[in-house]
Amino acid sequence: MLAWLASGAAKAVLGVFGDTFVKPFVEAYAVKKNVDLEKFRAQSQENQVLGIGVINAEVQRIKSNTDIIQAGMQHRIWWWGWTLFVIPVGIYHASIFLLSTLGIEPGTFAVLRVPPMQEQWAMWIVLSIFGAQTASGIVSTIADKIGKK
Repeated sequence: MLAWLASGAAKAVLGVFGDTFVKPFVEAYAVKKNVDLEKFRAQSQENQVLGIGVINAEVQRIKSNTDIIQAGMQHRIWWWGWTLFVIPVGIYHASIFLLSTLGIEPGTFAVLRVPPMQEQWAMWIVLSIFGAQTASGIVSTIADKIGKK
């Protein structure tokens, strides 16, 4: 059957009847494909504009969060808190790790252990600083997901 389509008789039949019968179907098919293509282009452009809007909104949200954090860091109470509580805890733990890394024996030079109450305070200070940052990130992510639904 396929050999017949390639023969001269088939070409003659299609040449005579092609314009009358086949051509309208081919043109209708081409018009349908053009309409589908235009729909796809319009939808793609809408998605592109929507995507750019979402990205711009996310950039603004991050910028706002950064502004809030920077404003808080410029306040003197923030610096007093770090100077009085966070920095000493960091120096204490850093000195313990540094001495043990260098292999300095406790008998030679050792960092004295702080009272148990102060250890608890140190733990809560470190947890509150780094835990609050982590919790803030988690809460904002969940809020973003809920807000987008």
